Amino acid sequence: MIYDDDRFHPTSALDNDELKSLTKTSDFEDPYLYKIKKAYFDNNNIKQYYTLEYYFNGDTGCVIRNAITGIKYPNCFVGTKSEDRFFKTIMPIQNSSSNKPHILFYDNPYDFETHQRVKLSDKTLKRWVDKHNNFNTHLF
Repeated sequence: MIYDDDRFHPTSALDNDELKSLTKTSDFEDPYLYKIKKAYFDNNNIKQYYTLEYYFNGDTGCVIRNAITGIKYPNCFVGTKSEDRFFKTIMPIQNSSSNKPHILFYDNPYDFETHQRVKLSDKTLKRWVDKHNNFNTHLF
């Protein structure tokens, strides 16, 4: 039996039970979690502000993660056909260290609308449904 990932196994050279101080907020944050200030118009056409928190994805080959929950989808990778399973959007980011846009994946466009507080056109919704149905028919 191999205990490569068991850091507490007696033969592990990485057995380190020292307590480490976690004092900075960044010690607890996911590097793929991003927060921005956004605005939307409510039902009374009054401008409202909120903080949008989302999880973005890495480069091609990285496992796809949900923009709202941060959950990673096994066997679904950025840059592959498995992207068609999701509603994908790109957030242009300014003042970011990498200046690369953030790629976001949602289970469906309705999750995107709720999370981003926007309304998509019927044409966009239909195009995604057609693409999603086409993806599902090619699975079998």
